[in-house]
Amino acid sequence: MHGATSIWLSAVLVSAFRLNTLEFLASVSLIFAIASGHNIIFKGNKSRIDYAVVLISAALAGITALDNPFVAMYAIPLALSVAFRKDFRKYVIFASVLTTLPAAYIADPKTVILFISFAFASVLVADSRIYSDRRTLIAGIALFSLISALVNYRLVPFTFLLAIPEVLDFKTKTLGLYLLAILLGFSAALIFMG
Repeated sequence: MHGATSIWLSAVLVSAFRLNTLEFLASVSLIFAIASGHNIIFKGNKSRIDYAVVLISAALAGITALDNPFVAMYAIPLALSVAFRKDFRKYVIFASVLTTLPAAYIADPKTVILFISFAFASVLVADSRIYSDRRTLIAGIALFSLISALVNYRLVPFTFLLAIPEVLDFKTKTLGLYLLAILLGFSAALIFMG
């Protein structure tokens, strides 16, 4: 789940100076909860510590959801990742969306939507390269280009950055580093344009 860590890091960057203490704690606990959830679901490690980490993170996110409707909407990818836990490919896609949670604390809904759509598109690009399935590449690029055109046309050029791994036939390690770089670059663009 290195891609999830990249998304989380980018989400923390884009929201870093906008988080209150509880939102920061919920954001930090999330990355540990993703790892613990992965242990519970896939490794069969049913330790009390993993369950405690997941429950604490859920409680922190739940408390922050009382003030922020975007956070409450994370119940959807959470439910989908649990529903698809036996299909690793779908699980990773939906669990990766959960790692965008720190961005949900940004007050500007347009920024939140843009970040989530770009992160989701990057997950679909990675899925496309790993599983040699261009349908997810096309879906990711189409999704982000449509949302960016409607919300902030100045970010449409990032669509082309999503296509580069396919054009240059990136291998997995290069792909991960590239996606981290464009996620961080996109976060920086949101900070400076926002």
